[in-house]
Amino acid sequence: MGILSEDIARVREATDFVALVSEHLALKKVGLRYTGLCPFHAEKTPSFSVNADEKLFYCLAGETGVLTWDGVRPIRELAGGTHRILTEKGRWVEAPFRSFGVQPLMKVTLTRNRQRKALYATPEHRWLVRKGAAPHRYERTTEQLRPGHPLAWSFPHSRVRMLGELSPQGIAHGITYGDGSHFASAACVDLHGDKDAELLKWFPLNRTYALQTHDGKPYIKVLDLPKHFKDRPSLDEAPTYLAGWLAGYIAADGHVSKDGTCMLNSADRGDLEFVRQVCTRLGVGTYGITSQERTGFEGREPSTLYRVHFIAEDLDERFFLISKHRDRFLAASKSWVRRGWMVESVEPTDRVEEVFCAEVEGTHNFTLEDNILTGNCFGCQMKGDVITFVQEIEHLEFAEAVEYLAAKSGVQIRYDQANVSRERGRRERLVEVMKKAVDWYHQRLLSGDDGAAARSYLRSRGYDGDVVRQFQIGWAPDDWDALARSLKVGDDVLRDTGLGFVNRRQRQQDAFRGRVMFPIFDSRGDPVAFSGRILPGAEGPKYKNSAESPLYSKSKVLYGLNWAKADVVRAGEVIICEGSTDVIGFFLAGLPRAVAGWGTALTEDQVRTLKNFARRLVLAYDADSAGQAAAERLYEWEKRYEVDIAVADLPPGSDPADLARSEPERLQAAVENARPFLAFRIERVLTGASLSTPEGRARAAEAALAMIKEHPDSFVQDQYLMEVSTRTRIEADRLREALSKGRLTSTPQRASTPSRASRVVLSRSAEEEALLLAVHNRDAIEGRVDEALFSDELVAAAYRAVVSTDSLHDALEVADPAAADLLQRLAVEEPNDDVDNVVGRLAREAGVRALAELDAAARESDDPAAFAPAMGWLKLTVEELRDPVSAVDASDRLVRWLVDRLEVEA
Repeated sequence: MGILSEDIARVREATDFVALVSEHLALKKVGLRYTGLCPFHAEKTPSFSVNADEKLFYCLAGETGVLTWDGVRPIRELAGGTHRILTEKGRWVEAPFRSFGVQPLMKVTLTRNRQRKALYATPEHRWLVRKGAAPHRYERTTEQLRPGHPLAWSFPHSRVRMLGELSPQGIAHGITYGDGSHFASAACVDLHGDKDAELLKWFPLNRTYALQTHDGKPYIKVLDLPKHFKDRPSLDEAPTYLAGWLAGYIAADGHVSKDGTCMLNSADRGDLEFVRQVCTRLGVGTYGITSQERTGFEGREPSTLYRVHFIAEDLDERFFLISKHRDRFLAASKSWVRRGWMVESVEPTDRVEEVFCAEVEGTHNFTLEDNILTGNCFGCQMKGDVITFVQEIEHLEFAEAVEYLAAKSGVQIRYDQANVSRERGRRERLVEVMKKAVDWYHQRLLSGDDGAAARSYLRSRGYDGDVVRQFQIGWAPDDWDALARSLKVGDDVLRDTGLGFVNRRQRQQDAFRGRVMFPIFDSRGDPVAFSGRILPGAEGPKYKNSAESPLYSKSKVLYGLNWAKADVVRAGEVIICEGSTDVIGFFLAGLPRAVAGWGTALTEDQVRTLKNFARRLVLAYDADSAGQAAAERLYEWEKRYEVDIAVADLPPGSDPADLARSEPERLQAAVENARPFLAFRIERVLTGASLSTPEGRARAAEAALAMIKEHPDSFVQDQYLMEVSTRTRIEADRLREALSKGRLTSTPQRASTPSRASRVVLSRSAEEEALLLAVHNRDAIEGRVDEALFSDELVAAAYRAVVSTDSLHDALEVADPAAADLLQRLAVEEPNDDVDNVVGRLAREAGVRALAELDAAARESDDPAAFAPAMGWLKLTVEELRDPVSAVDASDRLVRWLVDRLEVEA
């Protein structure tokens, strides 16, 4: 059962595949193909390819060599397994490798520091070419590379500055490995001249002998060294040990030139390959191994001496144990380092071989030998035709995708059985009714006599006729059934579209009356709902939105996406705001890539939808509520969907719709300068703090650290920690210690007059967590929590408002502004803990406070013994609260006691 096969073929033939794909991502013509960023997985360089003639799309493959955690290994040896490899920004990731079949190869010749190397890759393999500063780059295939192109590079994060003291045993091992020899069943090392005499201190417990060479020069022999000191250390040794070994080896066989260049020589290339592996583990950059032929004594064959150069800025003075080396290193300038390779030539070859590549999730690039960052191949393996593309990008079943394409291309489709199309036909009929409603409302606004006030209002907002037509804005007259009488549809259709209902008199009645109407379209452009706004001075809720229906799901549909998606794709960025007027405001300000999520709580469904169009999501909620979404969820979504979530720093108290009229340039700047979510929150804390006093700086640092601790990436944490260190003048190591030990304040300092602009959530107290439960699940704490447990007057006031009303809306109406503000923030956050834990924490804190109050009262009383029974009972109860078995009963008893105590005191 389904659509007739000949009609499916006609749909395929009639669809302009390139135009269709271009609605969802930016394509660039490359030969006979079009390429762009793959919409089915995250990537920063384009791998998605469309063949306009065949109407097929696919992801490309490539071949190269690889730098792994265990050193450089031929890629063919990695195929079929998963290995730890280096990706961009010095991060190590696990990635699978596999064969991509037999393909022709091209030769790419590269140069760096007068070194030259050749790589072989397929014509379509993706290379990352630097543009200006290192973070900026663009993609070129092998056949598009040109002489002079600077290739991107990646080096591991340096661990050197976090090591502390180098291991003395590791240093002794390195010196012995370089200058020592086997001696019986142990090892020994001979220290010659003034230089090596400096190294004697690293062997304080060993037997030493002062000896002379055959020509009378003195030296010191160090004995009783472990035999394994003449073997290379394990790469799994502690970083301090490996760093010590490297320092010792440099002292033994290394050299520092007058310009500060550090190098290491060996007759065994394997030694230097191992040194590079050690440097990879430590995050110390090295250049490729070079060689030179040296002539030996007469009668001997020439031999090869190998050399490796270190990148000086990755080392520090601890690696130079000999004073002459250290002095030269410290005196030299290390302001500029050439880390990248330059393309010298690209040429075809006769080689046609099996090729291999990695599939790196997230960054979709990895590092070759000599730290060349290159694009990878893709594990999603998405491929198919125009129908498959629509299925994946629009999340449709096969038949729905065909119907979608048929509607766009004007092809009439037929089904092999009539009943198959019943449900699909019903949706089409509902959409047709919605289209008629959109047009009817729109015409009433444009020309209806009763729409004059609405037209005047829209003009006052800066909406001219072009804007009204662009967004198909309409007017719902203040009439009971004007729309229903015009549509002449059945009761069920009126209900299922959300356009009306049947009242108690069994008459059809319009759902929207006396409102400016903003139609809501799904991403395919079908109208599915409305948002209606009252005119200034009218009674009723400011906005009224369609209820959920067979056509409309609030958490999934984004207002404006149907208009904005082309601009979103081109920019690679989408702006997310609160409502329809904000979207139009961004449009008027020259930013037509905004969508509205109907509120300030970004949902996972919305992120899942938007990741298909852009990888950068800019939250442009009102500046005083932009930080309300729970940080943990945003960080999780960033990782899961490979998106970057930033926050536009709007002026406090403003909204985009107003700002678009008064200061459009400022609105544009807020988006252009949007900061990562964590950066935005930290900046709010630091700029709002008093950094002129030690106390103020300490409080600001604690508040910022509490936010930093929420981020799951330790490298990201450290970057922000260093920024906080600079701003607060507190040493970074002190902050790291506090972060690792969790010595952070649990609640932010509250101003005397709290406001949304000043309340930034760090981590919730037990009282706020209990209030959060009351907001989201009042039944769960019914009878277990009482106002008597709260010490924070603001939280207590908010709690009173919640438990004294029937809904959050009612609670916001009766609460004072500060309490209402707190409730609004918690309404978009999620509980972090279960009910028993929250009630237990809340009761325990209340019990400890009560115990302190009783103790203070007893000290001031003439009869302190009178307080002993209550204090004894209270101490026992608080202890019971620490035991999970007795905690529930203990908290219930304590709540009753506290309530009774308050009533007696009252």
